[in-house]
Amino acid sequence: MTAPAGRAMVRAHERRRLAPLPARLRGFSLVLAPTAVDYLSMPKGKASIQPRILAVAAVAAVLLAGPVAARSRDENWSQCKDANDPDLKINACTELIQSGQETTTNLAIAFNSRGNAYTDKGQYDRAIQEYDQAIKLNSKYATPYYNRGIAHYALGQFEDAAADFEQNLALDSANNASTSWLKLDAAYAYSVIWRHLACGIMDADDGEELKRNAAWVEYDKWPGPIVALYLDQTTIEQVRAAAKQGSTEARANQNCEAAFYLGEYELLRKSSSTAKTLLQEAVNTCPKSFVEYVGAVAELERLGH
Repeated sequence: MTAPAGRAMVRAHERRRLAPLPARLRGFSLVLAPTAVDYLSMPKGKASIQPRILAVAAVAAVLLAGPVAARSRDENWSQCKDANDPDLKINACTELIQSGQETTTNLAIAFNSRGNAYTDKGQYDRAIQEYDQAIKLNSKYATPYYNRGIAHYALGQFEDAAADFEQNLALDSANNASTSWLKLDAAYAYSVIWRHLACGIMDADDGEELKRNAAWVEYDKWPGPIVALYLDQTTIEQVRAAAKQGSTEARANQNCEAAFYLGEYELLRKSSSTAKTLLQEAVNTCPKSFVEYVGAVAELERLGH
């Protein structure tokens, strides 16, 4: 299996993940063997027959079972990318990173994914270290800039967050410059939103930049309506209506995202009371692996809620 290139979380969407595995059980039969020998060396007699039979059966079962197989590379990649439990994701990514078998490109993807797991655990400083490694290995890989920006944002490091989102947008644009696409994907739109939020919280005037970045966004596709709202080209009611479109899963995800981004919209307009209600809605409805959940928790903590 070849790990995918390109945008591997966006979101703690790539991110959008069990405890470290015990040591391999290859020597398990050696642990049981002394006990088996003890049983077999017992004096003969009725009292010793049953233990001897059980001991022989135990040894035979271990020998037939053989060593416990390690996860395959394909299994590790599947868990490194897609596991919902962050500790399981960390274990799988770590095995890939330490295997000595992966290309530089694939190692960058594994570090990025492991960073997502630490973000899911709320360990943002450690997550940033993982994203740093991913970027060091592949500076043209756009996704870890976005994910590192989320971690910086959660820590209140808004200047660093804004810089990461800006670099993510630049790489996304450059990586797709040679294609015939007229619009970029949803991941680009999320970066536009987060860059605007980071600038807004620093009271930086990014109005013209937002317009330029938004030129690539399709407003009729989620999360395009959010971008349109920030440009004052649509209403809160229309955003709520757009979030209710699509499959059951899509509606659930979009409604949770709408709550967060509407909360941020209210914060930028200094309406903290309304913002707190919306941000709490996001915390209550968003999966914990979503960047919107991470952002809502961080904002509520800053608001003293």
